[in-house]
Amino acid sequence: MRSNSEDYSFRIGLIGGLLQGVEAAYLAREAGYHVTVIDRNPEAPAMALAHQSHVFDVQKEPDRFRQLLLCMDAILPTTEEEQTLEFLARTSREVGATILFDAKAYTISSSKVKSNAFFAAHNIPIPKKWPDCHFPVVVKPSRASGSHGVKVVGDRSTLDTALSQVSRHYGEELVIEAYHEGPSLSLEVIARKGVGAGYVVTELEFDDRLDCKRVYAPSKCSPIFNQYFEEISLDIARCLELNGLMDIEAIVDPDDGKIVVLEIDARLPSQTPMAVYHASGINLLDEWIKTHVMGLPFRPTATNTGCALLEHISVRNTSLEFIGETRLLPWGKIRVWPNGSFFGATVALTDYQKDKKSFKGTLIFTGADWSIVLEKRKQCLEHMALALGLKDILDPTYTYKARQS
Repeated sequence: MRSNSEDYSFRIGLIGGLLQGVEAAYLAREAGYHVTVIDRNPEAPAMALAHQSHVFDVQKEPDRFRQLLLCMDAILPTTEEEQTLEFLARTSREVGATILFDAKAYTISSSKVKSNAFFAAHNIPIPKKWPDCHFPVVVKPSRASGSHGVKVVGDRSTLDTALSQVSRHYGEELVIEAYHEGPSLSLEVIARKGVGAGYVVTELEFDDRLDCKRVYAPSKCSPIFNQYFEEISLDIARCLELNGLMDIEAIVDPDDGKIVVLEIDARLPSQTPMAVYHASGINLLDEWIKTHVMGLPFRPTATNTGCALLEHISVRNTSLEFIGETRLLPWGKIRVWPNGSFFGATVALTDYQKDKKSFKGTLIFTGADWSIVLEKRKQCLEHMALALGLKDILDPTYTYKARQS
């Protein structure tokens, strides 16, 4: 299928260069793949991680895109634009290209209304819906991704205001359901015809905008919770007849200790696969390609995992803030800092440059147990503070104040 002789075992094209694209590009390079990124925006952050990048709209230049397909072993949509996804699925069928995308599962998972109907039909535990639940409740646009448009409200008047605001901005059907405080769990499943494997259960921590700012791999919940969540997730994949990768998010209800499923996404997510990779050595993108493109069997789930902490930062002048993932955008020309080269972090993806006063980044810390991970994190933040002249690093689990001169 390849049209040139460069020495790469596999060539993947990523259509979309934002946060999903960054995740996929990083994992693909770690797997030894050749990476091509296509995006309309020349400043899309994944462009900086690509071996080759192309700036154009695939729908407006379909012939150009078809020519590029000849140089790729597979394409992975790393966008959630509905028209682009339909174009990619249709074009891949027309030219016989391999696409890592389960359109049927994605159609259900991309709509919270359809997902909830699916959950109800298959007796999957989910939060109670308004008005059959008490405050606080959470309001969500049906098709928005991540934390976009999500609001938590505590009374009826606030609910009416939130409904008006969210409906006006997103113009679509809304979901209103009971709000649970957590802990929040996530798991990736890879399956063929619904049968496959779950990998590492991760735990998510959010900012005040309900945007994920930190990932723990594996989850700090008890093994019983993690195992039960994996069983639910594999059941969802079976009922969906999943052909590909899916991310499931759930939450533990602190009142009764039960797990309820919040949402599913039949796509490669951002954040959690990198955390899984650095905790367990399992590269989920590589596993997806090997099982679905190369036809290899699923490998056993890792049992002796280490620990990995992934979090996002924003440095402005003399302050460091931990931020939700979406606040990374816009993100400058990022690079990967491996092996402790960024102030001692195991790995960092950042647009930091020497003498630059403002930058953003994703930091990853690893270790055999959480005490080692947190000590590495503490030392990294102290090194950053001293080297960059930071006066404040504020976080619920770490507070730094500059030394008095």
